[in-house]
Amino acid sequence: MIRDSVGVILNENSVIKVIHSLPFLAYRAAAVAAQDLGGDTERADKLNSNAARELDKLLNLSVKNKQAMPVTRRPYRAGYRQSGGGISTT
Repeated sequence: MIRDSVGVILNENSVIKVIHSLPFLAYRAAAVAAQDLGGDTERADKLNSNAARELDKLLNLSVKNKQAMPVTRRPYRAGYRQSGGGISTT
């Protein structure tokens, strides 16, 4: 889970350990600023939508990287040749 790999964020100088998380964090911070400081809910909604899209990309990238584990595959019909294929020569 992303929450477990981020680490503890104590202040503005804390290191965030999630690779490729900058676009999500930028959109989310801008959305919070637009909502709280500017009171522009329409802009905040658009920025939150962009943040959700970036978070989805981030999660998909994480899943894809976990699925890209190298696998050694057996050659095609290798088991068939080793067992004699069930063909009788008698």
